[in-house]
Amino acid sequence: MIKAVLIDIDDTLLDFKRSSEEAIRLCFEHFSLDFNDNVIKTFHEINDELWRKIERKELTKQEMYGLRWVTVFHALGIECDGVEMEVLFRSTLSGIAEPVDYAYDLLEYLYKKYPLYAASNSSFAHQQKRMTQSDMLKYFKKMFVSETVGALKPAKEFFDFCFAEMGNPPPNEVVIIGDSLTSDISGGGSYGLKTIWFNPLDKELPSKLSPTFTVKDLREIKDIL
Repeated sequence: MIKAVLIDIDDTLLDFKRSSEEAIRLCFEHFSLDFNDNVIKTFHEINDELWRKIERKELTKQEMYGLRWVTVFHALGIECDGVEMEVLFRSTLSGIAEPVDYAYDLLEYLYKKYPLYAASNSSFAHQQKRMTQSDMLKYFKKMFVSETVGALKPAKEFFDFCFAEMGNPPPNEVVIIGDSLTSDISGGGSYGLKTIWFNPLDKELPSKLSPTFTVKDLREIKDIL
């Protein structure tokens, strides 16, 4: 019996890639910079690696904010203030909330059956604004964000906080849905949760990880829960 469902936000419910690409386009327009596919590719490669370092506790989010666009501009050979770009980028991104395909369908279905909780490693104000703008916040009993929790997924402390707030249900009666193999699947699995890996790009699964379920389309979750 499932007592609660935890759902990641970025690239599970809200499409970070599409949202960030629109934010980057607008920021490049503001700075009169040439926007092209290589900018997007470079940003995602650097951003993904920086977030992996955060999850491994090799970097803090504040340090990442100071590095991200400085590193991207350096890689692209662009002369621009990376710190100023970071501020504008996050401000612009917070106003963009592109949904992942079928996210609303899934939330409507799950909301009628289970208590839902959002779980994110982003900043609280940023996710609060985007979830409100997308009209998704209404589906959730609570939103757990690392900034206010005091720990990042996949840390045990993050899940300790969530479970205390949820009334300490048995971990094996809670499901986490997410796209990240590290923060969602590895973190949730280590805590004893059932895990659903959202893998729309059909990425290869490392042998050391074994999600309870894997889906390529959010609609498939209706056949699981």
